[in-house]
Amino acid sequence: MRKTIIFFLAAAVILGGIFLYQGFDRERGEERAAPGEGRTKINREGDVEAIVTFLSEDQGTPPEELTFKVELKSASYNLADYDPAETATLTNARDEKLSTGFWWEEEEAREDYLKGLLRVPNKRPDGKPFWEKEMDSLTLFLRDLGGSREREFHWVF
Repeated sequence: MRKTIIFFLAAAVILGGIFLYQGFDRERGEERAAPGEGRTKINREGDVEAIVTFLSEDQGTPPEELTFKVELKSASYNLADYDPAETATLTNARDEKLSTGFWWEEEEAREDYLKGLLRVPNKRPDGKPFWEKEMDSLTLFLRDLGGSREREFHWVF
């Protein structure tokens, strides 16, 4: 009988640990979301870890600008002079491209770390919105970032 009690207690501890770990893992899920899930995307290709969060909300009308929080980290690539606005391109669900009009609001810059907001007007050349609520996806590309020709960050709405 004593062995049975010990067995059930051990099983309860193991199952409880698994349950707690899965709950913790779900809380971090947005940070590590696979392409198409969540607002934050992480790309670790090459020498630079890139974390990009889509901040713009569409609440019935298209936003006037599209805003992305960008954080770059590297131990071997100098980020102090990198300007995401010069290398960014956006594509929408209609495969239209937007590669001009970006600007970078730097919050922090060191050789190993860069943080700020990447912004672009939400307008096509004809004046219509580039991205709106009915579209199901948006993709940001950053070029020439630490040993990688192009980084891709894809959102599905």
